[in-house]
Amino acid sequence: MRNLAYVAALALALTACGDDGTADADTSVTADTAVTDTTANDDTTADDAADDAVEDTGAADTAEPHADPTIETICGRWAMSWCGARARCGLPPDVSACQAAELSSCYQDALPGAVAAGDVVFDAAAAKTCVDTLDAMACADLEEAVTTSLHAVAACGEMLTGAVAVGGDCTLGVECEAGSFCDIGSGCPGSCVAFADVGEDCDPLTWCDFESAACVDGTCVNPPSTVGAACPDGVCASPLVCDADGACAAPGLASDACGLDGVPCVAGLSCFRADADGAGTCRALGTVGDACFGAADCDSAGAGATLACVGGTCAVAPGAGESCYEFLCASAWCDTTAVPPTCVALPAAGQPCGGGSACAAGTWCDAGTCAAKKAAAESCTSPAQCQSGRCFGGACVAVGAPPCGG
Repeated sequence: MRNLAYVAALALALTACGDDGTADADTSVTADTAVTDTTANDDTTADDAADDAVEDTGAADTAEPHADPTIETICGRWAMSWCGARARCGLPPDVSACQAAELSSCYQDALPGAVAAGDVVFDAAAAKTCVDTLDAMACADLEEAVTTSLHAVAACGEMLTGAVAVGGDCTLGVECEAGSFCDIGSGCPGSCVAFADVGEDCDPLTWCDFESAACVDGTCVNPPSTVGAACPDGVCASPLVCDADGACAAPGLASDACGLDGVPCVAGLSCFRADADGAGTCRALGTVGDACFGAADCDSAGAGATLACVGGTCAVAPGAGESCYEFLCASAWCDTTAVPPTCVALPAAGQPCGGGSACAAGTWCDAGTCAAKKAAAESCTSPAQCQSGRCFGGACVAVGAPPCGG
């Protein structure tokens, strides 16, 4: 059985982002990649579209904070409970960013039809238990759950169950039965494809079941899933991590030790170190004026501009005409052929790409020339070509819309 969190954990495993809390994303070979637009560092076109999806969905507005969830309101109700619990307990990301991520990938409009067609089974009792438990969950219990378990609440793993057998048509990852995923790499509709079994070969296109296995050296294995268990292969069941001593450990929360003397931080926190040789401490990404050791400690996405770590402090990176700072620029690209390396304004549509690939916001580099990004339903081969940052089955798909028919 799968909940909104599990299906997204599967998609996120492909794109190396986020933890186990995101909502129902498609699990296809061309999994939803909300790309970071490296051509326009301070422009967040896909993020803005995600914010619009929160408003367009309306689910969070129509689902009362304590209303029992239905298949028509599950996305908004889940987002309220999951994101509200995290915010209440000080877990990243902030509630607005969390809800934007949940609602933009939950495909609320498609779920009632999938249930009516018999492709998905919705367990209303499990859904109510899931959100009610999250609403009342003590912070210590939530912190332990999100750092040691794939499902923060067991009932959340029983809300939605896929009913489409291997080989059947699918348009959403959640439609496929346990042990399989929806492959829409070659077009819509997709087809439910079985995960490789433990002991079988795996590669980027042949997947192990993310809920119970991992791909290690080209073979699916059952990773250890308890804190303290030995991890000789360097892999533990998500969200556990293999520490420097070769044992599975929970990722660090705010103020926990990390880096040299600890484990990685939970998603959304950075491991801040005062110097390269010292131990680190998990903390939220810094805003302008906060202390930093490197640019990775600064929250560029939250600031809406590329941040650099200048003299140990997060600051907006240099703009066009200024010298690059550690090759970083804001609303510009760093021309390393200049002496010293200099920030150059990002080229607009029709102009040659800067530095081989850099283009202004709303454009992408097409064979060396910047071109306007494509609207929903236009053909694509990469998410970078789409205004939404989402390309499925050869077509751009709007943020929040289901992969097929969006």
